[in-house]
Amino acid sequence: MTEEWGAVLVVDDDAEMRSLLCDVLQGRGHQCTGVGSGDEALQQLSEEDYAVVRTDLRMKGMLGTELLAEVKHRYPDIGVILMTAFGSVETAVDAMRHGASDYLTKPVKTEELVRVVERAIREAALRREVSRLRKEVHKEYSFHQILGKSKPMQAVFDLIRRVADSRPTC
Repeated sequence: MTEEWGAVLVVDDDAEMRSLLCDVLQGRGHQCTGVGSGDEALQQLSEEDYAVVRTDLRMKGMLGTELLAEVKHRYPDIGVILMTAFGSVETAVDAMRHGASDYLTKPVKTEELVRVVERAIREAALRREVSRLRKEVHKEYSFHQILGKSKPMQAVFDLIRRVADSRPTC
């Protein structure tokens, strides 16, 4: 199931795990890139378009939770899946609370990984579409799109500008 916008970035300091996960995802028709650290991931995200980041929780340097926070701050439409061999309920709840799309514990079955990634791709695509539509609606129905050259309409526009620029006193 390949999506128009559905590339996956796999972040793991274990090169074998990175390679294995990308092989599985590519075998299912997804574009996949692997990097070894959170810093590399942020660099890659600034250069390429991804729908999902699958990151290990415990890595040298930046932890997966730190990467999660940074990705959600910079790229809110991207889904983030955390994966760890050291899972706990508290860690999972914390990850979800901070915006993770999902949380997987190792070892993970191939079918479960693919299902979770594909769901995250669909959700990311929906978030992206909602953002695009909001921008369109805002542009289409913004104040500057209103036409009116009559003196009464110009007075209304002037009043709106003055009120918009004023500070509330309550």
